[in-house]
Amino acid sequence: MQESSTTFIYCLRDPRTDAVRYVGKANDPLHRSRMHPVKAREGGGCHRATWLRELDRLGLRPILCILEECERTGWQDRERWWIAHYRALGCDLVNTTDGGDGSEGHRPSQATRAKLSASQTGRQVSPAVRAKIAEGNAKEYILLSPDGEEIRVINLLAFCRERGLSRSNLAAVLSGRYRQSQGWRIRRAEDPPFEPMRESRKGVRGKPMSEEHRAAISAHRSLKFIATTPDGEEIRGANLVAFCKERGLGLKSMRAVLKGEKEHIWGWRIRRLENDES
Repeated sequence: MQESSTTFIYCLRDPRTDAVRYVGKANDPLHRSRMHPVKAREGGGCHRATWLRELDRLGLRPILCILEECERTGWQDRERWWIAHYRALGCDLVNTTDGGDGSEGHRPSQATRAKLSASQTGRQVSPAVRAKIAEGNAKEYILLSPDGEEIRVINLLAFCRERGLSRSNLAAVLSGRYRQSQGWRIRRAEDPPFEPMRESRKGVRGKPMSEEHRAAISAHRSLKFIATTPDGEEIRGANLVAFCKERGLGLKSMRAVLKGEKEHIWGWRIRRLENDES
């Protein structure tokens, strides 16, 4: 298979604020964005690793956005331009260089930075890129509240902030990973109307649920437990299934922590509530 002659300039946004925090280049941005948190857990004191570990402790992932597709022979100039562009907008980037050198730790001299800055002066974002950015910022969604009220939303981030909702969890609902988040459902404005929620006797992805699996879920709906948040707060609960749904946690992963197969999941820990603690 012939190798592509193009590559991508991408950015990572903070899911809590939607602010651009990092600009990079990758032939496979999706794979690179998934590897960033993995490498950050291994250590390192750079700003990017520190920021990613902070998100990791909160059970969050950075949001990947493709800025442009460019020729592999000229990606250095495009990466420098985007870094300069977001710094000019006042974004608090965690990039340690001005870009284009392929190095995460080397920082150019003052003279080199001045030359790079001067070389970017006067360059403008193309109309096509501007249109793509504007389109992304103007997406319209329909949200269904726990009370059944439909709300039309354009600025999803602001809506989530006002109501204390998780933007990343709603994105998971939109992609079909979750059925709802804290009772809220979401769809794109152009998508078909919401279908009524109904209990299904089928498991994940339409596969029949075994009796053993059904019994395990029933047991976890009555399980008394103490969960510890990434911030160290202890929460008592009696329905692990509902608890995981409300917080966008994976039931299978939390069960693994409960059994001792994993130490934690995104900083969350859980143990059974003993009789003398009731």
